[in-house]
Amino acid sequence: MGGERVLLLLLLAGLGVGEAWRPPKGKCPLSCSCSKDSALCEGSVDLPEILSPTLLSLSFVRTRITQLKAGSFLRVPSLHLLLFTSNSFSVIEDDAFAGLSHLQYL
Repeated sequence: MGGERVLLLLLLAGLGVGEAWRPPKGKCPLSCSCSKDSALCEGSVDLPEILSPTLLSLSFVRTRITQLKAGSFLRVPSLHLLLFTSNSFSVIEDDAFAGLSHLQYL
């Protein structure tokens, strides 16, 4: 099993314990499941605009997002892990990942 699959399984297992915790004040988009410091978004059409700035892990699975524009993740500067599984991008602009100084895994 590849490292990406193992990591996704671990992330999904962590999100699947009990009900997913939803951060206060609508910080978890409808297409996502959120825990205290992670979000898993499945089938999204666009990148969520409302996410907690303290997220450490953000995963996109089978989305219909086609573009990653410059500064796409400026609202989540604490990310350590950004995972894309089964997505197709037509455009990834320069500086799409700008501001992710803590990112360890892409």
